[in-house]
Amino acid sequence: KIYIYLFAEKPCDLPHIENGKIAHYYYNFKSYYFPMRKAKKLSYSCMVGYTTESGTQDGRITCTAKGWSPMPRCYKKCNKPLLENGFFYGTEMYFKIQEKLQYKCNPGYHTRSGSTEDTVQCQPEGWSSQPSCTKKIESCQVPNLHHGSYFTAKEELRLNETLLYKCHEGYHTAGGNTTEAAMCLQHGWSLTPNCTKITCSSLSAIAHGSFYPVKKIYEEGDVVHFFCEENYSVSEFDLIQCYYFGWYPDPPVCEDVKNKCPPPPLPPHARIITVRRTYHNGDKVLIQCRSTLEIRGSEEIQCEKGKWTSPPICIG
Repeated sequence: KIYIYLFAEKPCDLPHIENGKIAHYYYNFKSYYFPMRKAKKLSYSCMVGYTTESGTQDGRITCTAKGWSPMPRCYKKCNKPLLENGFFYGTEMYFKIQEKLQYKCNPGYHTRSGSTEDTVQCQPEGWSSQPSCTKKIESCQVPNLHHGSYFTAKEELRLNETLLYKCHEGYHTAGGNTTEAAMCLQHGWSLTPNCTKITCSSLSAIAHGSFYPVKKIYEEGDVVHFFCEENYSVSEFDLIQCYYFGWYPDPPVCEDVKNKCPPPPLPPHARIITVRRTYHNGDKVLIQCRSTLEIRGSEEIQCEKGKWTSPPICIG
């Protein structure tokens, strides 16, 4: 007897390449070439003004069980961006994907990072960043500070000088602290001095329970009390407080008391391997006898509808 086995493959159809194409004979004899079998390779080329992700004009794809790999794509080349108060190295007007463009700022101007030169890269979504040359500054004006105070009476600081300030109680600095230092850099303050009122996020509704008081905005020092419906209890602490770093402790939940077990029964001469504060329906506990004793029964007990399954005993 002769057996013939047919293995199903997921073939690859004629690929649609936006702003790209394959050889004309593939289109003319589509029914002959497609669908293609796995492992077959196909070359394609991008139209003028477009390149592959690697920056080449031509690409190559392979037919796999999941389709063409890599997916054939043609990306628009990057146009030379506008730049004021600086100039680009080179005279090219269009750049392929992955190509880099270096620029330099005129005297008295600097890039976003504070240096005189920088490089941007052409990526599929456009330039990695917008080239920029801004005027260098020699000093920084000390801004007005509400709800805080400075440790100096100066109204202007020179380049690289540090300004120390603190915020009043209930307010935090631009960096989220009580006291902070801001440095005068070529593009301005490293972090503009500012004092903002400390608040905590609003609280979401709690299933089978509620809390008091209910506010849209909670301020530092606010305390919230949680309580649950009948047959439910608060999982952890029923009081939480708003601190400068947020709520502490985390808001609790209301747990079903009926599906909560008391501490697990502990046979004589045994110990519990996994100890928890609370035990819920489905929780399991491992019980272990002293090394000189033998365990009789299941060493694992489970919380089922408020009760534990039968524990083992230790004999010897």
